[in-house]
Amino acid sequence: MVKATQKDHAQPDIVIALDTIPTENPCADFEIGDKTYHTNEVEFEDGNKDGEDRWAEFESGDKFEDINEDEFGSGDKFGDDSGYESSESDDIDFYVDNDNILDDVEVDMNDFNDNIDMDAEWVGAQEFKERVKLHAIETRRELEFEKNDKNRVRVVCRGTVPKLGNLDNSGERQQEVNNEDEEKCPWSLYASKWKRDINWMVKSYNKEHRCLQTRNVKACTYKFLAKQIASQVESNPTIPIRALQEQLQRDYQVGLSKMKVFRARTEALNQVRGDYVGRYALLRDYVLELQKHNPDTTVKIDVESEPNPNAETRTFKCIYICHGPLKKGFAAGTRDFLGLDGAFMKGPYPGQILSAVGVLPAIAKLFPCVEHRYYLRHIHENMKASWRGKQFKDLLWDCAKASTVQQFQRSMEEVRNLNNDAYEWLKNIPPQHWSHSHFTGRAHIDAMLNNMCESLNSKIVEGRDVPIITCLQYIREYLMKKIVTVQKEIDKATSPLTPTATIWVGKLKKEATQLRSVFCGNGKYQVIKNLMEQFVVDMGQQTCSCRRWELIGIPCAHAIATMWEMLKNKEIDKIPEHWVN
Repeated sequence: MVKATQKDHAQPDIVIALDTIPTENPCADFEIGDKTYHTNEVEFEDGNKDGEDRWAEFESGDKFEDINEDEFGSGDKFGDDSGYESSESDDIDFYVDNDNILDDVEVDMNDFNDNIDMDAEWVGAQEFKERVKLHAIETRRELEFEKNDKNRVRVVCRGTVPKLGNLDNSGERQQEVNNEDEEKCPWSLYASKWKRDINWMVKSYNKEHRCLQTRNVKACTYKFLAKQIASQVESNPTIPIRALQEQLQRDYQVGLSKMKVFRARTEALNQVRGDYVGRYALLRDYVLELQKHNPDTTVKIDVESEPNPNAETRTFKCIYICHGPLKKGFAAGTRDFLGLDGAFMKGPYPGQILSAVGVLPAIAKLFPCVEHRYYLRHIHENMKASWRGKQFKDLLWDCAKASTVQQFQRSMEEVRNLNNDAYEWLKNIPPQHWSHSHFTGRAHIDAMLNNMCESLNSKIVEGRDVPIITCLQYIREYLMKKIVTVQKEIDKATSPLTPTATIWVGKLKKEATQLRSVFCGNGKYQVIKNLMEQFVVDMGQQTCSCRRWELIGIPCAHAIATMWEMLKNKEIDKIPEHWVN
């Protein structure tokens, strides 16, 4: 209940009822006798003489403590449309004049959209301040946060306003000497928000600038620049600092030092690749996700304990990953060969990326019966320290490629004839680690160089200067793409072998045309090239006295000549390509 007071007429105060409690000063119509009065002054019945807030009691709920169902009756109920329904026995506060019902008029709201920006965004504190900084950079002004707290922000312009001075009687300008009266730029912005709200509203804004533009804008920090070039740095991490500097100065027309641009590029790389330190904390989560999507993947993480036994953190030492699909492919390839090589990582935490984890003593301890092969290039590099020249290199290669012990001994004698010291040095290296003549036939591979590992290291160069998880992801993605690419090449092949193996067998077939095969009985054949070169091929054991078939798993030229002889006599029905192990 509220009381309407009519001032212009000397009538008693009338108490009327309003449907809703107004939030502002409402208008009220009421009747006194046969006259109707209108007023826009409404006050509480008990007034507010003491200046007290009469709403506080209602907000606290104290005024509703004595309300019960008996005083108001139990016939009230809420409906779906009107919000409240009354029973027939209830009194109502208003009556409907059925004789004067008017249809609701159409209201044109087109002008509302003309005056209200429907796309206006409400922004938070951080975004609001970022937009102010962006405006300072785009306009090249020195904007300063004069007030900056949780609920209010006032921004003013501290730019230099040109002083032209006043004209004296002679028409010459007089220089201003009083700095206290120096004119300030009128540009200002004030925004605030309610304490319980998260959106900010601009309360006052003077967009007039009288100051001069500057190329030294404090808001143009390296962090701001990093956000602008993040996508560009992601696609080209090695973009030169000079190129970035010229581009940014051209885009924003501000002065930038090389150091600031360098820090911006570094920050952008950190944003794109992730923080170096933070990535180590996520390493275990990454491993779990990796194993979830790659079954049978083996992962081992080695850490070092902190000196303080109560510390909750550990220091990362190394990680070993063997992807499940690659593990299965290695087992199905029947090539028991591992290449060992390493590449140095860059960045704040340098380390090594090992293509296969191990060093020779560790491998010998874990797999005592495994065959160890040395990298022939390293032997040659050590040899060049004392004996240089193409002759030494060719003789070393002949010794390594010799497939029989007799061939190896003949090549070593040539080294002795050239230089006895070089012969003695080479003889001290066990031949079972670097010459085909002393290799077993288990691996079925002709590799003398570690080209597979070196090729991998050259392809992951871009992944070595990134945080740990990004590095692991880069290697995994490269291997995944490489397998797909190789499979596409295999699908194009019309031969039973891969394109590389097909070319290899083609060369052996050309060599086999110069050979003659003679059956010796018991599945053995004598293959003759000339009187000084004769070999024995055992088709039952799939071996040749030259040991090439045994070493690499691909039939040698002597075996191919034998297969052609057997095909001619219809003793076999498989072509040479089908004899590859």
